[in-house]
Amino acid sequence: MSNEKNDKRDKAINAISKDPYRIIKGNPIINAKFDISAIQMKIFLHMIASIDQAKDSIPIIKITVKDFQRLTGINSNNIYAHVEKEAMKMREKRIFFSNNKITFDANLISAFVYYKDEGYFTLEIPQALHPFLLQIKENFTVLDIRNILRLDSVYAMRFYEFCKEYERFGKFRFDVDELKATLGLSARYKNYFDFKKKVIEQAKKELSLNAEIYFEYQEIKNGKKVESIEFHIKKNVIINDDVQTISIIKNTDFEESPESTTDLASAVNQIFSKVKDYEITLKTVENWLKEIPEEQIILGIDYVLNEVKTGKKITNVGGYLNQMVRNPILFEKSTQTKSEALKKKQQNKEEQKKQDDAKKLEAKREELKVAFSNAKREVALKILVSNPELYLLVLNKLQGSLLGQMNYNSYMNYCEKRVSNESFIQYFTDDASFFAGVMNAMTSEFPDIMAVKTQFEKTANRLGIQLI
Repeated sequence: MSNEKNDKRDKAINAISKDPYRIIKGNPIINAKFDISAIQMKIFLHMIASIDQAKDSIPIIKITVKDFQRLTGINSNNIYAHVEKEAMKMREKRIFFSNNKITFDANLISAFVYYKDEGYFTLEIPQALHPFLLQIKENFTVLDIRNILRLDSVYAMRFYEFCKEYERFGKFRFDVDELKATLGLSARYKNYFDFKKKVIEQAKKELSLNAEIYFEYQEIKNGKKVESIEFHIKKNVIINDDVQTISIIKNTDFEESPESTTDLASAVNQIFSKVKDYEITLKTVENWLKEIPEEQIILGIDYVLNEVKTGKKITNVGGYLNQMVRNPILFEKSTQTKSEALKKKQQNKEEQKKQDDAKKLEAKREELKVAFSNAKREVALKILVSNPELYLLVLNKLQGSLLGQMNYNSYMNYCEKRVSNESFIQYFTDDASFFAGVMNAMTSEFPDIMAVKTQFEKTANRLGIQLI
């Protein structure tokens, strides 16, 4: 690799390391075999997002109870017990990878210390994993963790990473047994149907609703047994700026841009203008914005001010403001409402698409039927024109099987007119019922008419119709 390419790569890695949402994972970690929960996966992602991946070492990582609450959504009186429990589980989780070049076998975290009085804990990433997280030169994938943090199941999170790894190829393939082992499910889902329903279909559904990328898949069978699966990567169109995501800020030593500084000052001033009459200082607002998502702050303020406006007796409005701003319940409900609204919108969109697709399919079917009928008509007309006496034979045949072949009135209406080859052809062209009867009478005698069918059969099969 040239020095110029090295410089570009290093600059790209450095830029990603300072992006609060993008991380780099070595593909061996993405493809490693491990079994963890969605909560543990989110904590692990937070740990990676907290380090500077352009450096050559990983320091001890600090996670506060507030971080844990934001990542997991757990808000209970036993939150401290949850923190300790999850840290212990992560310490015991094994991550394993092996191919023809390397093998590593480590725990997900090598150690943790829980500072109960201070409300935070520290975690260490094993040394064996450092080469796949720092200054990676090749065989890596860039991930936007906002897409992962929207997901509920760890299987959807793993599939998102697989899709990003193979995005440039458009597809990837797993043997079923290997996929189960990679997800830590070899002993859990012996039945393929359960594995497909609870893992693959669930992951597909979550990604289609919540991520910028998802997959369709094709089962490859040996007899009746599904031995492998080919996943086809698709771009999603539902992700937009209205989706509320969890904010994870990296601990990097870089200066804020003038734009971000201006935005922060504007947010401070706007929020302070709402609460300055209730003994809330400018410094308090600045601290809020450092510690709490801006939307949560605004929701808390609006809730309290609405109660003041409606006459609720509040002894200390400033204290109540501080309490509600720091309470994540309103924020979580708002986030949940937005998520549900987005899912509902997507469901409506999918239903409308199904209806539109059904209408388009029916229109294509009708178009094909008309084209087939016109093609048969053209061949029949050529036969009638080239055989001037043929119409008499056709009339006799129609008369012999009148009720089964055509509308009686159409036949009688024609017979009342001056009967000739020219009038026969004209009536054949103008009257749909007469046309149908004549076509039925001629088809059995003239194979050239049904030979036209071969031109349309492939399209008809694709559209799910039979040509008559």
